[in-house]
Amino acid sequence: MKPRKTTLAALLLVAVALVGVGVRWKSSSRPGDASSEGKSGALAERAGRTHEPVHASSRSSARDLDRVLFRLLSISGSVREQGKFQLPKARDLQAALDEVPVDQLLAILENLDAREALSPPHEELIHCIFGALARHDPALALDTYWDRDHKSAKAMHFRVDFAFRSWIQKDPEAAVAWFEARRAKGHLTLTDAEKRIDATGELGGLLVQGIAAADPAKAAEVWSMMSEAQRSASLEGDWFSRWKPGQQQAAAAFLREHFDHDPEVLAKAASLRLRQGSLEDLGGFIDGLSPSSDERAALVGEAVRTRIEEGDELRIDPAAARAWILAQAPDQAAPLTGAALARMVRWHGFPEMADAARAHDATDPAQPTLVAFLMQAPEEQRAEILQRAADLSDPAARRKVEGRFGGAP
Repeated sequence: MKPRKTTLAALLLVAVALVGVGVRWKSSSRPGDASSEGKSGALAERAGRTHEPVHASSRSSARDLDRVLFRLLSISGSVREQGKFQLPKARDLQAALDEVPVDQLLAILENLDAREALSPPHEELIHCIFGALARHDPALALDTYWDRDHKSAKAMHFRVDFAFRSWIQKDPEAAVAWFEARRAKGHLTLTDAEKRIDATGELGGLLVQGIAAADPAKAAEVWSMMSEAQRSASLEGDWFSRWKPGQQQAAAAFLREHFDHDPEVLAKAASLRLRQGSLEDLGGFIDGLSPSSDERAALVGEAVRTRIEEGDELRIDPAAARAWILAQAPDQAAPLTGAALARMVRWHGFPEMADAARAHDATDPAQPTLVAFLMQAPEEQRAEILQRAADLSDPAARRKVEGRFGGAP
């Protein structure tokens, strides 16, 4: 009986949300309401900038809009049913929104903006209207939503990134023009009640990634517009997912040129791509970037690191990490394995990981894996690190490890 009660409750919420809809279509555009007139004028101006005027015969009546809103809310109310995101329902909502003309989407958004309090179905619908507008007209969607007070600036940042990336793929020149115009006005900040997010770095990075192959000069120009802080922020984004191989190669070449072939920069920019899927699936991606030996080592190390440190569970075991490292970067296997085992200390303990590192050096008196492990093991293991260092057969390696803590105890 509980699921039935929950479903009935959800339907009641939607029904309550719809109370007074017909009245609000009129009140949201009432002549005496200056704030509503301002929002209405802004939306009309944005729509008029990119669309033909809507003639009287095609304007949606209040009753038509009521029916559209009722249908959309009935779907959006079930997108997060029982506290869980329902992907099939989200797709149903997307399909329904794609059937709604742009002028009706803007009218619905204006109506929702006029409400003093919004239910979860209303908020879900506002988010999804952005996606529908972006599929119709990315510039209209971005301009309409950009200066709103968002419930979560971080969540809106994700939606903006996704829409902007899709726009770059379809019409890069228009995306560049929009970015340059907004940046010139200083309007690339998303806000909510608690924070402000400067999206310049992320959006500029997306432009560079998308156009570096076809127009490297314009990519360099966009990059030059950004401050050092914005460039650094862009490297935290996802430079290689959802781009075609040619665009990935061009993005890698761009990073090499602008960061003096620093392998760590390439690995950082690729981090979000490297943590996706299984390790076996990453070989082709890494090969596609035509990395140098140092770049390959950095990429392999980052892929392993994310599976150890990102998340609440260990996503790779020592043996699997070692095998993949040997397959991808055999000439750098010792330092990469040592670093991986050092990061696994929190999961497997220092003694076990130290013994594993030593075992990999059974035929190498220089013990490079153990040295790499001792150099990167957690500092709170200082006593154990120095004890193991004292047993190293190579005096230079011993001094190197002891030097990490200012010398022997």
